[in-house]
Amino acid sequence: QQPEKDCRGGGGSHKPLTYTTFLSWGSSLVQFGAFFGAVILAPPITGRLGRREAMFIGCFITILGVVPMCLFIQQQLFESARFIAGIGVGIVTYALPMFIAEVSPAQIRGMLGSAFQLLMVFGMIIAALLNTQAWFNYRLSFSLPGYPALIMCLGIFCFPVSPRFALIKGIRQGNPEKGAKRALDALIKLRGSKKAAEAELLELKQSMENEEEEAPWSTLFRDPSIFKRILIASGLQWMQQFTGINALLSYGPSMLKEAHLQMDAEVAQFIINCFNLVGTAMMMAVIDKFGRRPLMLMGSSMMFVFMVAAGIIAMEMEKGSGHVGHTAIAGKIDPIFAPVSNMTNVTNMTGVATGAVRLLVDVVDATGG
Repeated sequence: QQPEKDCRGGGGSHKPLTYTTFLSWGSSLVQFGAFFGAVILAPPITGRLGRREAMFIGCFITILGVVPMCLFIQQQLFESARFIAGIGVGIVTYALPMFIAEVSPAQIRGMLGSAFQLLMVFGMIIAALLNTQAWFNYRLSFSLPGYPALIMCLGIFCFPVSPRFALIKGIRQGNPEKGAKRALDALIKLRGSKKAAEAELLELKQSMENEEEEAPWSTLFRDPSIFKRILIASGLQWMQQFTGINALLSYGPSMLKEAHLQMDAEVAQFIINCFNLVGTAMMMAVIDKFGRRPLMLMGSSMMFVFMVAAGIIAMEMEKGSGHVGHTAIAGKIDPIFAPVSNMTNVTNMTGVATGAVRLLVDVVDATGG
C-alpha cells in the first residue's frame, strides 16, 4: 500500500500544482512590490518630500498590506495585499539607508549602515523562532511586519531632518538661509555641540558646491570610467544573488523538508538565521577598520572553499544513497556558509537593500573604497 501523501507538504514531497503556484506568487509578489516601490516610487518621494516622510509613507503602506493578509483568506485579495506590503518595504529600504548615511558621523557611518542589515537579520531570527512554536499560527506570522511599521509611523518624526536634505530643500525653495538654519538645528541635535555642528555644516555646504551638475542617463554608457564602475557594481550584486542565500532564507523550511533533514525544518531555519546574525555582527565589528573591499575578498574566498566542499560532499552522498542530493547536503552545511554569504554584503554601505539601492551604494563603494 502506498503511503498517504500530504498535500500540505508535511509528510510527503508531492504538492498540488495550484498550491505550489500559490506559494510562488505569494513570495514573488512581495519582491516585485519591493522593486516597484524602491525603483519607481521611492526616488521622487524621498527627493521631494524628504527621507523621514518617505519612511512614514512606506511604513503606512506596509500596514495597509499586512492587515488584509491577517484578516482575509481570498486568494486574489491576499496576493494583492502581499504586493502592497512589498511596495511599502521597497520605499523604506530605499529611504532608510540614505537617512542613516546622511545623519551619521563619518567615522562610524559604515557600522551604522550595517546596523540596517543587523536589525533585519535579528528580525528574521525572531520570526524563525516564533514559527517553531505550535501556538504561533499563520495570521500572527503575517502580522509581524506591521508592528515595527506602526512604531516607525508613530516615532519617525521624533528624529531630526536630514541636514543634507534640509539644505537641498532650502535651495529648491529659493530660501537657502532657511535650509541652512534647519540643517544646523538638526546637526546640533545629532552631534550635541554647536561648534561641531557648524563645522560639519560648512563641510556639507562645500561638498555640495563642488558637486557637478546632474548628467544625462546616457553618461552611464558613454563614459568609459562610469560604465566600468556600473559593470563592476552590477556584477557584484548579480554574483552575490546567485550564491543562492536568498532562496534559502525565503524557502528554507520547504527546502529542508524536501531534503529529509533529520530535524524539524523550522528549527533548522532558526539555526541558519542565527549564523546569519553572527556573520553580520562580525562584519559590523570590522567594516570601518578594514574597509569594504578586503572584507568582500575574504568573504568571497571563504564562500568558494565551502561551496566546493559542499559539491564534493554532495557527490559522495549521492554515490551512497540514490535519493539524497544537493538539496540535502545544502541543508546540512548551509548553516556554516550562511554568515559567509553575508560577508559579501560588505560592499554595501547599508548592509542590505533592494534593487536600485544596492546598485547605487555599490557604485559609491566602487569609486571610493
